[in-house]
Amino acid sequence: MSAGAPGTNMGSSMNDTTATATRNPMTSIYVAAVTATGAAVIALSVRNLLAADLGRTLYAWAAITLLTAFVGELSLKLPVRGCRLSFSDALIFLSFLVFGVDLATITAAVDGYTASSRRKGGWHKRLFNTAAMAIAINVAARLFNWLLPAQAMAAGVRLRVLDLVAPLLLIAAAQYAVNTALVSVAVALEKGIPLSDTWRRTFSWNGLALISGAAAAGIVFMVVRTVGLGSFIAILPVPIVLYHSYRVWKHRVIEKRALVHRG
Repeated sequence: MSAGAPGTNMGSSMNDTTATATRNPMTSIYVAAVTATGAAVIALSVRNLLAADLGRTLYAWAAITLLTAFVGELSLKLPVRGCRLSFSDALIFLSFLVFGVDLATITAAVDGYTASSRRKGGWHKRLFNTAAMAIAINVAARLFNWLLPAQAMAAGVRLRVLDLVAPLLLIAAAQYAVNTALVSVAVALEKGIPLSDTWRRTFSWNGLALISGAAAAGIVFMVVRTVGLGSFIAILPVPIVLYHSYRVWKHRVIEKRALVHRG
């Protein structure tokens, strides 16, 4: 989900707003601390997954995670100035709803890393974004489970759409709060500007897009509960087709603009 400022992206751990190579010692310390914390969160999730019997679930999760990384640039403009719904946001939330906290944490980390790589960020930036995204979704997902325990979402348990409303709002709000806080502090330290200014200029409308992503994930999750995960996996190529269509359209727009300038 792109924020109003050019080159910012929240859905991919706000990849373009994080501080780049820094000369400020405080920024270096802060970035290192967030990166180390994120690494610990990811390591804990990996440990939990190694102890679990995932079976075929692992293949379905891998498909969604690869799709998340692949369509990270694909977004849908919302009727709010400068605010876009990222497909990766919705897929990360869906990964949590279907597969749980630990696999969703890995999905978010992969998205944060690949999005930074597409924008050719340095290694410190890639690691920071990977860590920030993992921390944000891990915290948000655990708050969701506090409000709606995993047992209540298990297959065979009756679950109404209304039961998901408050938890989805909470996970979107928590993801927004944690992610914006982590990145805004880095930007404020690096650029020497007030934290409130950083947030207001860059992230003030991003919460709406995250809520939209969480809502979309909730709708798809209810479909998965009805038709089964196997049927859902069959429609995964659709976003890939949309992504390629988007890239072709974008390329044509660039070519037309170039011709206009030459003329």
